[in-house]
Amino acid sequence: MTSHGYTVLEWDSRANTWAGEELCATPEIMRDVLLDCFTGYLEHKAITASGEITKAEQERITAQRQMFLEKLQ
Repeated sequence: MTSHGYTVLEWDSRANTWAGEELCATPEIMRDVLLDCFTGYLEHKAITASGEITKAEQERITAQRQMFLEKLQ
């Protein structure tokens, strides 16, 4: 937390440096940013060799996101 809000930082482990940042005015905005990052990470992991996400994987990702959101409520 900063005097201007909440900061979400992105780390690039390959380059060993910060890759991005986002300033969030409220905890709710920070929650949404983190949920989007979490979802993107799961989608990245689920992409098949053809570059697609299967329907089953998308359903699993949606369920995981919902479970994570419920824990944050």
